[in-house]
Amino acid sequence: MRTTEQIAATLIQNGKANHAVAVAGPIECPSADLPLSPYALGVWLGDGNSWQAQYTSADPEIADLIEAEGIEVADLGRPRHKPETYLAHTYAMREVRRPLEALELLRRSDPARRVRGKHIPPMYLRASIEQRRALLAGLMDTDGTVSPQGTCQFTNTAEQLAHDVHELACSLGFRATITPGRSKLNGRDCGPKWTVAWTTTDPVFRLKRKQLIHKARTTRVSRERSAYRYITAVEPADSVPVRCITVDSPSRLYLVGDTFIPTHNTVTAHTLLVQATRHGWPVWVVDGKSIEFLGFQSWPNVQIVGTSIEQQVAIIHRAWEVMERRYELITTGQARESDFEPLLVFLDEWADFRANLMSWYAGVKVKGDPTKPLVLIEAGSLARKGRTSRVHLVFGTQRPDAEYFGGDMRDNFRMRVSMGRLSPQGAMMMWESPTTGTSIPRGCRGRATTINDDNRAVEIQTYRTPDPRKTLPGSDEAKLLDRLRPSKVVHDRLLIVPPRGELDIDTSEIDEPTYTDYATAPWVRAVDRPDLDPVQSRLGEHVDGRTLASPMTVFGLTDAPATSSSRPQLRLVHAGAAEAAAASSPRPALPSAAEEYGYDPFEGYGFPTSMAARSLVAGDLVLVDEDEMTWGVLDEDPIEDVEDEGYLALSWRSDDDDSGVLSVPTDHSFTVRRPIELQE
Repeated sequence: MRTTEQIAATLIQNGKANHAVAVAGPIECPSADLPLSPYALGVWLGDGNSWQAQYTSADPEIADLIEAEGIEVADLGRPRHKPETYLAHTYAMREVRRPLEALELLRRSDPARRVRGKHIPPMYLRASIEQRRALLAGLMDTDGTVSPQGTCQFTNTAEQLAHDVHELACSLGFRATITPGRSKLNGRDCGPKWTVAWTTTDPVFRLKRKQLIHKARTTRVSRERSAYRYITAVEPADSVPVRCITVDSPSRLYLVGDTFIPTHNTVTAHTLLVQATRHGWPVWVVDGKSIEFLGFQSWPNVQIVGTSIEQQVAIIHRAWEVMERRYELITTGQARESDFEPLLVFLDEWADFRANLMSWYAGVKVKGDPTKPLVLIEAGSLARKGRTSRVHLVFGTQRPDAEYFGGDMRDNFRMRVSMGRLSPQGAMMMWESPTTGTSIPRGCRGRATTINDDNRAVEIQTYRTPDPRKTLPGSDEAKLLDRLRPSKVVHDRLLIVPPRGELDIDTSEIDEPTYTDYATAPWVRAVDRPDLDPVQSRLGEHVDGRTLASPMTVFGLTDAPATSSSRPQLRLVHAGAAEAAAASSPRPALPSAAEEYGYDPFEGYGFPTSMAARSLVAGDLVLVDEDEMTWGVLDEDPIEDVEDEGYLALSWRSDDDDSGVLSVPTDHSFTVRRPIELQE
């Protein structure tokens, strides 16, 4: 759980959005008794005549698909006012007029009859998943397309219908956006239009030709990228009277707005850690959300808490090395399993960690590296073999989806705990049973399900351990933590020394650290490197986080506090120079983009501004992906998209040698840094 103040203070990290909200899966609603087939309604809403139970299409297959729903369709031929080259025919759907009238969708000449125009009736927006998918398929078969990049798009001139389709797509678990534009025909402005867009490999069409195009254009689509909404801004708001709410759910999880953004107001995750440290076990933590375990960085016997993806990769790799070393000692007869001290490794919020890992890996992978990072294989190996060498895993995830937690990795966690009441779907994922854990009383907070030694599901009561970082001194929670705190510190705290780029003597260029450099980075005792110790940093002078994150400070328009992380001068550190740099500065400033990459990526470019796609020119530095904070230079001036009228194709390339082509409306707005010479 993070407050808006915490999010604002750590909004951007290494030039990328640092916080994300998971996209909810499809909302589950009971099957509805609908007056008209959802697919047929979708077709009519997309290409239907507002005055008749008719639609116009160049795809005869749609008529076959409607008839498969039990509705008779008559081909009325080409509209009389259209030339012979016009390929579309008008089709009439029998016995559909009355359902459309009952839904108040058909326009009538009677002015007293109120009709909202084309929209999706509420009963269809809250029908079952299968019924909503059928409705979306009808809409997409008529007014839907797939961009060259694999983005599904629904475009319509009816604003209400577009907003309804946006809600429909979000309710099915898609990260959809809606963008206004201008509709043009032969260069003539025909008024406003709205485009709903999302990316998915799930089938959204029934029409065969569109299914094939969708499949061909989504072969390289990343499911991880579309699984999150990234927070790009936190803006202050005036304090007004509000009503606080809670929901009747053990997790307190609920969905907000027509985009179904999940949020919650309770999280429990620390009790196992505290109990393990009380027994003197060393604990390593991979904190997938970066702040859930911050309060335990100085907790006795917690050796390390990895809050960045670089640290987290190193922790998993070193834990794997410990396991392999212990196996070697066993096989050579130098040690027995009972000789080893237990090591407890927390892998918390696995889905968040995995999504961040895949994005980060693309930037550090070099020629010869595998397609996927080795740390995923090492984590699976720890799950299979770790307990024999007494390297134990605590694996935390919101949902044990097969996508993130499948195969033998799931099977190797015999001891499982599911918190609160599960849905039948969650019970199947967790326990391979549609009933286990589904009947826990809603009013029993901390109640959970696990299995006993006889492999039978049993109900247990768990307890909440306060977060030291959020506990007020002198409070009851602080007193509880004092009683829980281990009386003896057995294990020193550890830190990971960040690798630095090496200077290539032949080319005088800096080779950036690779994946291997980060995974095998050296570890040191915290007492030996106070300059790297986040615990020591927090003990220093307090700085108002709101001041550090204010626009005035970010834009350099005010004097930043002396202890702030203001951008330092460019400083390249090659191999062997790290120790000298540390000695000269007891607490170095946080690395800037220039230090991170060996150069200033914005050098030679002006201040960021907003600019329409039609105004862009070759050489502009464009924020092509706001979610990933990816900047790309346009290879050439935008050109008209040959497949979509009113759209422009933008060819770009990034400093990481990524490249692509974006297809966007001509008035689509981008964040742009223009070369200084062009500005002048």
